[in-house]
Amino acid sequence: MNWILRDSHFGKRNSVHTLILTLIFVFFTSCNNIGIFQNGGLVVAVPSSRSASESTIFTVTVADTAGNKQSKTVVAGESAQFDDLVPGQYSITVEGKESNVSIVYGSADVSVVAGETTSANVPLSTVAHTFEALQLLIEKGGTVYIGSDIELTAGLQVKGTNVKIVPLKDVVLTNNSNEPLFTVGTSTFSLGGSEYTLTLDGNNQAQHGVKVTEASFFLEKNTVITNCANSGVYITSADFTMNGGTITQNTAVSGGGVYVLHGTFVMNNGAITENKLSDNDASSGGANKHGGGIYIQNGDFTMNGGSITNHTEGIQQGGGIWVAQTGDFKMVNGTITGNSAEVGGGVYLFGIENGDKATCTLEGGTITGNSSTNASGADIYAENTTFTNNGATVASVYPQ
Repeated sequence: MNWILRDSHFGKRNSVHTLILTLIFVFFTSCNNIGIFQNGGLVVAVPSSRSASESTIFTVTVADTAGNKQSKTVVAGESAQFDDLVPGQYSITVEGKESNVSIVYGSADVSVVAGETTSANVPLSTVAHTFEALQLLIEKGGTVYIGSDIELTAGLQVKGTNVKIVPLKDVVLTNNSNEPLFTVGTSTFSLGGSEYTLTLDGNNQAQHGVKVTEASFFLEKNTVITNCANSGVYITSADFTMNGGTITQNTAVSGGGVYVLHGTFVMNNGAITENKLSDNDASSGGANKHGGGIYIQNGDFTMNGGSITNHTEGIQQGGGIWVAQTGDFKMVNGTITGNSAEVGGGVYLFGIENGDKATCTLEGGTITGNSSTNASGADIYAENTTFTNNGATVASVYPQ
């Protein structure tokens, strides 16, 4: 009888154990079905972009809050898939390299949910942080964003289509060679224009800040060209439009700030100031020590606004502007002041004797407060020149 009772108790305990195990199984199965205790997945799409070519390799990295990372490589237009991720917050970083040069960057944060695969699209930016990246992006053409100060180990050749350099913060491009920082040919090229300052520092070595031949160059606001050893901007058979910015503290034999030979220069705004002339380098061409701010030979200069000021050092003719041969100077607005030279402190114009004259047409603006050491044309010296003043404020003109 006792053994029957014991067996009966055992059967009851076995039934209870079975019931508990069944309930546990049902519980975990239910949790699994609704995603509890499951890991999740993440798919990161890498879109195609202007700067990404077939050879651009993207590294996609995901990291959890503890710093654990996983990385995968894809090409543009593909997706990187990460499985078996513990649910939680993850950071995603994307870096694109071409020829082993980083040019594309992106980042985002995302939540991974248990039992689900999350899709993420990371916004990408094409940014130059190194000389190699800047060189590569300029070759591609279009807008090139700069995110860091960069030391240029050689001059940059601008051959891409419609190249525009835009800083994403205050940026300095420092020259470390005697080549021009930018050499522009058969292209349209512009510098700056954002809320941040872009500085081209020639480091007193660069032959020019920007050299332009048979192309178009636009200088925009918040851009500084400085410390170049042979003119800040050098133009030959090209067009230069200055909409803003500053050209300052550059040195040359002639045309300390801007040198134009057989080209067109339109100044709408900005400042050309405190450039100087020196005979340290005779490669700039033209006459010796002419045009502290601007040198124009057989070219056209129109000043619609801005200022040309404080050119005083080492200048024989044309402290602010020197215009010679068939050169043309037209002033609509702006200020030319604080310049000095031996002759023509503000502006010096000299046409071809018994030939084509230089031309000077003044519609507005102010040319005052300049000086000449030999008392010839403190503000304007005009010889063999067709001179017309229709409304500018000019303190002195010689000979008149």
